Amino acid sequence: MNIKTMTRLRPVEPAPEVFKFKIVGLGNDGPTAIMCDRSDLSTLCRRLPLRTPAFYVLIGSHATTPILRPGETCDVEGRMRTHLHDPHLNWFDRALIVYGPAIDKSRALALQYFAHERLLKLGRCRLGSGADAESPTRSVLTKSRPLYEQMRLLVGALGEDWFEDHDIATREEDDDPMAPYEAPEGAERFAVFEKGALRAAAALVDDEWILLAGSEIRDRTQPSARRSDVATRAKLFRSGLLKPSPDHPGAMVLLCDLRVTSLDAAGKFIVGNRSSLTRFWRDVGDQAPSRLPLF
Repeated sequence: MNIKTMTRLRPVEPAPEVFKFKIVGLGNDGPTAIMCDRSDLSTLCRRLPLRTPAFYVLIGSHATTPILRPGETCDVEGRMRTHLHDPHLNWFDRALIVYGPAIDKSRALALQYFAHERLLKLGRCRLGSGADAESPTRSVLTKSRPLYEQMRLLVGALGEDWFEDHDIATREEDDDPMAPYEAPEGAERFAVFEKGALRAAAALVDDEWILLAGSEIRDRTQPSARRSDVATRAKLFRSGLLKPSPDHPGAMVLLCDLRVTSLDAAGKFIVGNRSSLTRFWRDVGDQAPSRLPLF
C-alpha cells in the first residue's frame, strides 16, 4: 500500500512590535510632542507618519545635568535614522519630537533657535550644538514665539523642566554689571552684543568702533567666515590675546581692544561667519556697557 504524505506550510504571523512612548498635544491645530527611548526610536519612526517638518531634542540623561541637543528637520524618520548610526551621538538615550500643522521649516528652525539660546544660558548644551549658522529672520522669530511657549508647556506636561532656571531664587546679582568691560578713554557711544551665550561690547572712539577686551567670541569659525577674520583670530591666539572662556565651553575671550570697521563687522568676527548680525547689537548711547537679560 502506497502512503502519500503531503506537507502544507502555513505562514506564521509576525509578533507585533511593542514600543513605548509618551505623547501630549494641544488640540487639533496645536503642536504635538512625543518622547521615547532611543531603543524605541526606530520603531516609532516606522510606525508613525513623521515625514513632516519638526523640531526635536536629543537627550543624554547619564550625567546629573541632562545634555540636550536641539535640532530641526523636514524628515523625522530619515534624520533620526542618521543620528542613531552616528558614532558621535551615541551619548543620547531619549528623543523629543514636536510637530503639528503650524510647524513648517521656518517655524521648526525658530524653535531650534529659541531652545538653543535658552539651553545655552542654562548651561545644558554646548555652544555650537545643533545650531545653524544662519538665524531665522526677525519676523519669523516674532511669529514663532507663541509656538515656543506652547512647546515649553508640552515639555513640562511630559515631566521635564529643561527650560526652567532652578537657581533663579538664589542667584546673586553681579557686583558690577559693567564687568568685565572697561570703557576706553574718549568713548562717545557704547553698544552691547548678545547671541546665545556670547556676550560682547563695543565703544565708538573718534568715529571708529572698538571691540572691547573681555568680549566673547565663538571658538570655531564657519566655512563662510571672512579670511581676514580667520587670520586675525589666529594672530591673537598666537599672541596670547585670545584664550578659552572659563565660563562658557565653546567660547573664547578677547584680552585686548580690537578696532573694527563697523558693528556688523564686529558681529561677523564674534560669530565667525559672513551673516549679517547687526540685529544682535544694541546701542546703549553714552552709558557704559551692561549685560542684557536673555528671555
